[in-house]
Amino acid sequence: MAELILMVPFGYLLAASIPLIVNDLREHRLPNRFTYFAMLLAFSSTAFLAISKLELTRLMMAAGASLATFGLGYLLAR
Repeated sequence: MAELILMVPFGYLLAASIPLIVNDLREHRLPNRFTYFAMLLAFSSTAFLAISKLELTRLMMAAGASLATFGLGYLLAR
């Protein structure tokens, strides 16, 4: 039942997809207010699930992968 918390980020992206598509077609970029909030939702829901199941090793692996992906994207965008 706790796995349903992972549907929250998907629901947010589904709801935000129309403004993201419109903005991307118009300006060829995605606004940070949508993308940062999506990343925060994804990480917090994953963290909640890992903590509730006492899988802290998986939480650290997910946090490391998230930070590496964010860091690589940041470096590529510069």
